[in-house]
Amino acid sequence: MTKVAVFLLSLFFLTGSLFSAEQIKEDLKSLEKRAAVKSVINDKITYARRLISDRQYEAAMVYLETLYEQEPNNTVVINLLRQSYDRLQLYPKTELLIQRELEKFPTNFSLMVSLADIYAKQGRFDEAAAAYNNAKDVIDGRNTVKFQVLTQSMLGNNLYDETESNIKYWRTEFADSTILALEMGMILESQKKYKEAVAEYYPLFTDTTRTGNNAEKKVVSLLKFIDSEKIVENWLLDQPDVYHNPRTVEILSNHYLSSSQMDRAFEFTLIADSIEQKNGTEMIQFMTACNKRKMYEYSLKMEEMLGTKVSDPEVLNRARFLTCEALVMTGQYRRALTEYDSLYATTQSNRYKADALYQTGLIWQDHLNSPDTALLYFDSVSTLPQSGFTSLFAQTVIPLCHLQKGDIPTAKSLYEQLKSKRGMTEDLKEEVDYQLAMINLFEKKVDTARNLLSKLMIDYPKGFYVNDALELMKVIDEGSEAPQVLYNYSNYLLFDYQHQGDSAFAKLELIANDQSKVLADFALYKMVLRTFDNNDTTGTVIYIDRLNEDFPESYYLPYALKQKADILFGNKSDRDEAVIIYQELLEKYPNYPFVSEIRELLRNQAENAKA
Repeated sequence: MTKVAVFLLSLFFLTGSLFSAEQIKEDLKSLEKRAAVKSVINDKITYARRLISDRQYEAAMVYLETLYEQEPNNTVVINLLRQSYDRLQLYPKTELLIQRELEKFPTNFSLMVSLADIYAKQGRFDEAAAAYNNAKDVIDGRNTVKFQVLTQSMLGNNLYDETESNIKYWRTEFADSTILALEMGMILESQKKYKEAVAEYYPLFTDTTRTGNNAEKKVVSLLKFIDSEKIVENWLLDQPDVYHNPRTVEILSNHYLSSSQMDRAFEFTLIADSIEQKNGTEMIQFMTACNKRKMYEYSLKMEEMLGTKVSDPEVLNRARFLTCEALVMTGQYRRALTEYDSLYATTQSNRYKADALYQTGLIWQDHLNSPDTALLYFDSVSTLPQSGFTSLFAQTVIPLCHLQKGDIPTAKSLYEQLKSKRGMTEDLKEEVDYQLAMINLFEKKVDTARNLLSKLMIDYPKGFYVNDALELMKVIDEGSEAPQVLYNYSNYLLFDYQHQGDSAFAKLELIANDQSKVLADFALYKMVLRTFDNNDTTGTVIYIDRLNEDFPESYYLPYALKQKADILFGNKSDRDEAVIIYQELLEKYPNYPFVSEIRELLRNQAENAKA
């Protein structure tokens, strides 16, 4: 029994003479009939919504038009029908539907704005402007929400002059020059009045709602636009409170960092950290950004400053790790080792101790070519309690140390043990599988190596080593025609693992000069990359020219030519030659991944030439 029925019966028993039993039965039948009708309508509305969500707009329109005839006052049906018309761009039908509703509710603000919007969509701008004015006239008092609805609809239809006129009217009417500042700023931007636009946005910085956030985004966008960048930057700097306004300081700090104006970025980062009482976190973010941009000298400079301003051990430890990273990347290995030793000795955190030991081991392994010393540190990490994932990382590089020493059997055994170790992440499992494939290649078990690489690509389709595996499988397939060439390539890889650069390069020379020409172009391209990494740009260009001359159809040639153009572009005297190469690459290789980068570079070059 329904709640209504229970209520009626209860009322009957309480009052006795208020309702007769027959009357109650009739009322119940009427209520149940109305509920059934309502349930059917709701089911039909649900079906219509499903059609719209499935993008079957025509079917939804036909269905809803029939339902509208049955329920002409159902606002849900009307709104869904309007949505279908709009999706199909049947604006005359939308217009007719809105006008029917306006006949019922002639002063409904929302309907009036919708009518104006539909006029504009049909290109009937005079009628749209008149309809917007009618909507404006029904707004009572200072209704900011309705101001915004009207303004945003007008801006959406590019009625900038009319919108500006409305905003000025409201500002005069209510003696408030801040009304709709965000929208006025957008209008001024469209008129290229950037100084006036930022003057509208700036007072909104104190607003902590979405409006303030949108104003900040607008200013950031203006700073990224070449025509407005300097105008907006200078305007902000001219403000009396510029060094005391947290939002402005942070905007300028990020702007200077993104535009590589590092001295100004450094200055404003310090101010931002101070006025917002960030206790060094802004400085840490600056150091992190500098390391990512390879501007290590500024990272080291900030660490020196941070040490004089911050006493929090956690912040200082994070800074020291970033400092050590910068030291390693600038070749100051001994100083980095000293810093890591000091960090290990002073920190109370086992996690930080483990990280310091691990990074120390990497320096000895990767940069000082002392795998025995590295093993001591990696073994120490493995036995340190509460070392977290750092212990696993250390265990995965221990076999590499043995490979570096030339002890292939031990490395293979350790990797096999890691396969069954608990806690291994997908990334670490993939790395182990890849290294086992490499070891089989070093052992000249080519077929096994290829099978393992193929399995890796299936097991980790989005993995870190997939591209390397694909490249190596291509080498194995091409090298199958000349086993000795393939063995030379295998030895090249092993020498590379062992950090024997000269021996590795010699193997590439053997492959490049082999009469079979198998893998010769690939070997030349590898030589291009190695000489460039060693800052031997003269040698790089020589090998690129050789690749171009001997293998004009090589898959690797476009990448090599791009490398040559980059080198030439770095010298002003060679820049014209570089541009010619870039243009030829765009013409001959329009689908290569470097095309977007080249187009942006040439566009910037053209703009700078005009300036």
